[in-house]
Amino acid sequence: MFNKRELPTGRYFRLQCKLSHCPACEARYPKCEDKEDGFHIVPEVGFTPRYMICKGGRTIALDSCNGDKIWGVHSFPYNGKCTHMYALPSDFFGIGRLPSCKGKLNGNYQFPDRPCDAYYQCKDVFSSPVKCPNNTVFDSVKQICEEGGKCIMTRTCAYVNQLSFGIGKRLGGNSIASWRNFELMIGAKN
Repeated sequence: MFNKRELPTGRYFRLQCKLSHCPACEARYPKCEDKEDGFHIVPEVGFTPRYMICKGGRTIALDSCNGDKIWGVHSFPYNGKCTHMYALPSDFFGIGRLPSCKGKLNGNYQFPDRPCDAYYQCKDVFSSPVKCPNNTVFDSVKQICEEGGKCIMTRTCAYVNQLSFGIGKRLGGNSIASWRNFELMIGAKN
């Protein structure tokens, strides 16, 4: 039978790891006890794209958010759905890229760390990301997306995007030569 250490203690006993090299059970089998029905971040593993779906206090599904193909970045669980990082507030686990609009006038603003293919819109202190239509860029002066628009892009923006979009890897790292190739690729001028 069971000795004192092996007695079942909860409804998830069959899912518990019995060996010392197993990851924590909470990481492998997150619990929905005391959670409302619906979509939740898996809290026991730190912040990752993993989420769980709860129903009746039970975990009914575990999955991960896919990358966002339109924005070309990772997505994470947020407010009940998978959300790309440019729609996550900048204070969200240190990975969100959507700046706050507190203290800003209503209008369109360039992302500080993204090429000119998108902007964020401030309306009554709320910010929302906007992707420019194909073949347009966010014009930094006119503050709209248009063909042939003039966008000022900083080296910080380009460097962050080499990391975010994997461009640095395709161009051979983050060297000056890579920066020059990146400038040529996006049509930047000195």
